[in-house]
Amino acid sequence: GDALLHAGGSMLIRDVLLPVESRPLPRALLRGARAARLLPAPASADQSLRADEAGQTRAIRLLIVALALVAWVMLAVAGGTSVVDLLLLAYAIPIQFLPIVILGLYWRRANKAGAEAGLATGLAVISLLFVLGLAAPELAAAINPLKLELGVIGLVFNLAVMITVSLLSAPPDAQLLARFELEES
Repeated sequence: GDALLHAGGSMLIRDVLLPVESRPLPRALLRGARAARLLPAPASADQSLRADEAGQTRAIRLLIVALALVAWVMLAVAGGTSVVDLLLLAYAIPIQFLPIVILGLYWRRANKAGAEAGLATGLAVISLLFVLGLAAPELAAAINPLKLELGVIGLVFNLAVMITVSLLSAPPDAQLLARFELEES
């Protein structure tokens, strides 16, 4: 569990927050978050969080605490759910990146719109089925009579939506695809 918290906090800061930090709208949001002390202020006024390693570490630690609190609330809501089921749910979420990685590497038609739509669908299906299992177990059992794991069901929807949206939207630019082609020797 702690490894997932550390990885989640680090990924949210380094892979989500830092790339959007330089864009105009998120910069205003970052200033507001720093003013509310939700994120650390940079060491100097002109320094971004990207250049402030100590600030990144503080932000990651803050996110770890926030993610732990979210997990604690989810555990309280889940009530009598077994630890095994909670761990299966915890791994159902990262497995939703599998179609993006596999299709992104091996299918030239896969694109950003398909990846985003598939990921959102897979996560929504997992969340919906989890909440449904707590709120209306009979309905959840009727929807999932084979008692498949939530991650598998989400993965099927994710894959179907990613393929469909990728086929219905514009293909990736040829120059973008060329950047990832291996040189033949």
